[in-house]
Amino acid sequence: MNIALVTTVGILGLILCLSTVGLLIYSLIQFIQLSNLAIKALNIYIEKNDKNTS
Repeated sequence: MNIALVTTVGILGLILCLSTVGLLIYSLIQFIQLSNLAIKALNIYIEKNDKNTS
């Protein structure tokens, strides 16, 4: 087996693995930001409806 081929495939696999981890971390950050926005929107909705019923 050619050592250059093994090295190339290993490097490509490492790049793929690192990019997948990066996308996973990015997706987690986006999900946390979205959930914080949803909580704020829910609080505004609850405050608005409590004032109307009182």
